[in-house]
Amino acid sequence: MAYEPEKKAKFDHDYFRDQFRQCKQLNASEIDLQNFNNQTFKLHKADQPTSVKEICARRCLSLGLKPTSSWKVTALAGYAGFYLIQNSLHDLAKWFWILRALVDFTQYPIKSNLTSEAALSSHRFPWKHYDPHFRKTKSSNEKKQPIERLRWTTLGYQYNWETKKYYSGHYVDFPSDLARLCGFYVDCLDLDPQKHYNPQTAIVNFYPEGSTLGIHCDNLEWDSTSPLVSISLAHSAVFLLGEADRTREPIRLLLNSGDVVIMTNSCRQRFHAVPKIFITDNMNKEDFEQSKLEFAEEAQEFNFSDSENLISDGMKRFSDEDVEKAIEYIRTRRINLNVRQLKKLNEPTPSNCEEIDPRLSSIDGQIVNEF
Repeated sequence: MAYEPEKKAKFDHDYFRDQFRQCKQLNASEIDLQNFNNQTFKLHKADQPTSVKEICARRCLSLGLKPTSSWKVTALAGYAGFYLIQNSLHDLAKWFWILRALVDFTQYPIKSNLTSEAALSSHRFPWKHYDPHFRKTKSSNEKKQPIERLRWTTLGYQYNWETKKYYSGHYVDFPSDLARLCGFYVDCLDLDPQKHYNPQTAIVNFYPEGSTLGIHCDNLEWDSTSPLVSISLAHSAVFLLGEADRTREPIRLLLNSGDVVIMTNSCRQRFHAVPKIFITDNMNKEDFEQSKLEFAEEAQEFNFSDSENLISDGMKRFSDEDVEKAIEYIRTRRINLNVRQLKKLNEPTPSNCEEIDPRLSSIDGQIVNEF
């Protein structure tokens, strides 16, 4: 991922920046969120519907997905390589990936924006030390907990947002379940006919209410044409998609919990951004319990063994405390899983992927006291 510095802009007027600022001021009470995407779809929806492979419902549910026949896949005319997939994730799968992001994708040795402070166990294992009642019992001027200051973590090849580089010497095993899910999406849309897709790195973004993701394009990966898969969780966000420069106004879309965006080939070079988070989904204990019941009823029809279903099996790892803490955490936050392929199979490590980040190396040498 790379950000375009304002001082390097080489165009007369930045229309993307104009739209970013306008969207940042949007008020959920003053707009129709249910029909937010209608104008964009009307103006830019592709003439031909995107074909989706028919996959048996059993295989879909094993990954926490609804039958492909119920998916809504939208491609946009003039934006080749962009796909929006809606109504694919089962409600319990949304919870699973929220918990996976918070419980598992925040722990050392995974790097984050807290890494420079990671001599403390509470910064290396922020979820373990998260007290959801902290803000209710402390005065308003108390410092935020580490998990509340968490903005990003990296999976697989580690990425430093400050230096804008990948570091192979700090590689963390890429989650196989996340790779399977993203590979399934790519295969269903037939975006990898040669079967070379291999997720190797991901950036997990944690958006508190009021935060944004600046205007950028993803061009630091050695392989910058393979599908980039982005999964939205919890609250909704406005997503802007522009051109390879910023001389034209971008289109805007509302991404809701469970929506999946895939950007591939030339679309990877387009500028995009998230200027606004809307607190929309009421994900509470009742919602969680209802999603468990509904998923169990559907899974019972296929008689899965314990290890056959990614969601049923995976949810057993999370405690009731994890669920309660997650419910409190996402009341005002959005999570995004942004998965990409750094290099093609059997290719050497990219030249822009340095071995060691001195900042991270000094942290790795520190001793952490567990408590």
